[in-house]
Amino acid sequence: MIEVVNLNKKFNNRYVLKNINLSLPRYGLIILNGPSGCGKTTLLNILATLLDFEGEISFDGKKYSKFSENDKEIFRSQKIGFVFQDYKLFEFETVKENISLSMDISSGDKKAKKQKRIKDLLKLVNLSRKENELVSNLSGGEKQRVAIARALANSPTVILADEPTGNLDEYNSKVVMELLQKISTSALVVMVSHDEMLTNEYADQIIKLRDGSVVDIKYQNKKKHSLYLPVMSLSYRTKSRLLPLNFLLKHTFSSIKRRKWRTMLITLITSLGLIGVGLATTLSNIISSNLYRSYSSIIDDDRLIMSSKQIENDRDIITSTSYEEIRSLYEENENDIDYVGVYYANDFDQMFTSNDVAIDTPGTRKPLNGLSLKLINEFALITNKENTIPSKKLELENNEFILSAPFSIVNELCYQLQIERTMDSFSRYLERNELYLSFRVENYNWMYSGEFSLKLVGFILSSQILIYHSNPIWNEYILETKLTLPTTDKLNVVSEHPWDLRKAYFLSFKHNRDTFLTNKRFSFDSKYLDFEILDEKYYPNLYINYETFECNRVLVINRTNKDIIPSFVGEYCKKANKHIKNVIYGCSNAYAIYDKSLMSGFARSSYLSPNETNIEDVIDLLSYIKYEDSQKIQLPSNTLEGHFSKSKTEGFVFEPNYSLVSGRKPLNYQEIVVSNELVRKLKIDDSINKILYFTFPVVEALLPNGYITRNFKTVSLKIVGISNSGKYALHHIEEWSIMFFQTMLGISTLELNIENLSIQVNKKYESSIINRLNRAFPQYEVYSPMKDVRENVDKICRYVEIILLVVSIASIVIASLILIICNYLHFLEAKKDIGLVRCLGIKELESRKFVFAHSFIMTSLSLILSSIELFIISLVLSKTLSQSLRIAENFVLNPMSFLYMFIVDLSIALVSSFLISKKISKLKPLECLTA
Repeated sequence: MIEVVNLNKKFNNRYVLKNINLSLPRYGLIILNGPSGCGKTTLLNILATLLDFEGEISFDGKKYSKFSENDKEIFRSQKIGFVFQDYKLFEFETVKENISLSMDISSGDKKAKKQKRIKDLLKLVNLSRKENELVSNLSGGEKQRVAIARALANSPTVILADEPTGNLDEYNSKVVMELLQKISTSALVVMVSHDEMLTNEYADQIIKLRDGSVVDIKYQNKKKHSLYLPVMSLSYRTKSRLLPLNFLLKHTFSSIKRRKWRTMLITLITSLGLIGVGLATTLSNIISSNLYRSYSSIIDDDRLIMSSKQIENDRDIITSTSYEEIRSLYEENENDIDYVGVYYANDFDQMFTSNDVAIDTPGTRKPLNGLSLKLINEFALITNKENTIPSKKLELENNEFILSAPFSIVNELCYQLQIERTMDSFSRYLERNELYLSFRVENYNWMYSGEFSLKLVGFILSSQILIYHSNPIWNEYILETKLTLPTTDKLNVVSEHPWDLRKAYFLSFKHNRDTFLTNKRFSFDSKYLDFEILDEKYYPNLYINYETFECNRVLVINRTNKDIIPSFVGEYCKKANKHIKNVIYGCSNAYAIYDKSLMSGFARSSYLSPNETNIEDVIDLLSYIKYEDSQKIQLPSNTLEGHFSKSKTEGFVFEPNYSLVSGRKPLNYQEIVVSNELVRKLKIDDSINKILYFTFPVVEALLPNGYITRNFKTVSLKIVGISNSGKYALHHIEEWSIMFFQTMLGISTLELNIENLSIQVNKKYESSIINRLNRAFPQYEVYSPMKDVRENVDKICRYVEIILLVVSIASIVIASLILIICNYLHFLEAKKDIGLVRCLGIKELESRKFVFAHSFIMTSLSLILSSIELFIISLVLSKTLSQSLRIAENFVLNPMSFLYMFIVDLSIALVSSFLISKKISKLKPLECLTA
């Protein structure tokens, strides 16, 4: 059954076994005999796959050299039974538990079947009455018989016995030998022994070793016992060879119980660290609850906050709306909208490697400086109101245009036309001749070139260059028809084709632009549309160089995400519940609302003054300043700051809810109602119709050198009404917190996402309103925060928490170190147990559970103790605070504190076990057994 061929084994360059060749039968008692140090035990361990070797061993034709580590573990759990000289039993477990362990490892059969096998085995070794006896109470002979029963538990093919009679008297030695001889009739028993008398009496085959070599093999014909083993066989498992949990826990508790003083010390120290964590996390909760009840009567907490449960971080995909939809908007608002135009979001100067304009004449091409295709995208429309266009007709053909340019262009044109370089000469030439300018673009990377000619029919002398035409979508004709460039409706996504034109339609307004924008922005019907004012960022030539042009062009776009909370939700809330007074729309780039603390105000420091010079001084001071210095500036007189960090009595705020005491309501965004407290603070006499100067940093950035750079924009606001508010307040319609920043300050609508709502309610109906809104909008969270209470609680608790955390961290570190030492001691004490279960077929990872179980039980005891301590301390503290604040007793216990304690407790257990478990993983089973 077992074939050993040319087996060699050496330790430290010394051969312990040399050229061993053996053929072992399937049944029989084989005894390895020889002097100490001749290699008997080493050969036994090699046969058990516990040692590496040179040569080859085959078991039923399967070669050891082909075994993986997992194969070896399976082999030991199914084919091998061990009987050791010193028994290697779990002393503080029962006989039954020692035997069942081997079965639980190797077999997945039901418990009843295993129990039947245990009884059969105990009957076989004559220990039926000792089933529930602790092994530590047995005699040496009884222990060895228990070891034999355990070796038979997994129905092994081979029993390996190392000096099983070495520690027994003569009587017990004979009992064990007779038992092994009987077992050898149905299994192969390979035994190491020095006792030649026992060897000669019981062995079927004697293999004598000397100096690592086989010197003799003696065969004996012994009387065969007729042995009947009434032991039912078990089925094996090849996976999930786990250490039984009940055995592991009982073994660990037994170990802890025997070392009760060590256990008590570690439990106490660890609980001190955990109670610090628990108090640090629950103390503020106890104090805040009591202070909340104490001061709730004087805190203005009638505002609810609506915020999104999940913030969308994905980038918006922005596309142009369809022509049909924009025509529909035009027809619905024809009295206010002048025309529909086309805007291309491309940078034409960067789009082409060559982009120039020249007189369309044969011969050498001489481009005109400053003229390019970009001017066609930014052309100005000729309308009937224009009276400065020097042309006989206001309706131009698509191949005609009017040019506005400085005299340098006239000079260059005259030079190339070979006429006198004067404006009169050029004008006469245009009246008598046709002048065509050739526009040419090229990009060699695309293998593209395009060229077209336009007739110049009029010229305006100005300081900047601009092109005029009468067709609102003339640029569409030039770019798509003449140059045949393709288009895409995706405006903020890089196209896979760099020649694609990012095309969008816009509306040009005659009047009521802001009214239209407000109505559409906060309308349910337009929830998928957005409206962007095309200002100087989009049309630098139109709006920066020509002051006569107004930002009357509005781009109509689609956005996939748009607002975190859609604009129409506020209006819906007010209409749905009469107890909702007003809504403020919060945006982090405009008027911000920080939901958890109810901090609200201007997102960036804004300044207000009736004196324009004061505002200019503030701008000069804050446009470029060190961050720390910006917090210490002294504002000019009659100047007030507005910012979310300012309290109600320190800075100005926006409030949509007001009662007029004089004046009227605003009619547009340049009119404002102010509170009488603001009038008093800014010392404004005869305030109605007075001008306030409001400045806001539309761009703000912190530089690497610690300086803040700001670009301010100032707007003049006309006071048309006074309210009786007790705050420094600006009043307008609710949408002002968004639309004012877009229409008056020029902030892009793409940066004005509504992130949350501040909803003022009738306090009496607060709970029902919260429930109704949460049901209506399950994707949002509606709640009532307490800003002032939280701020006060934070101030009171901060230092206490720090002290408690420092103490607890120190205790945790000490506890972890002590637990590491304790785990190491437990590892040393359980080292033989670990080696034993490894021999029985347990995986290396499973053997680490001895340390982890010990650590988890120890820390669990600490967690139980610290939880009791936290409960008592919380009870006493709540009672003391209630008496100090003269309020009814209110016991508070934060459940999260137990969670934090559990997490820390679990971390201590893992950390304290990890290093020791790594040490276990490096040990071989024999190293543990021989420790």
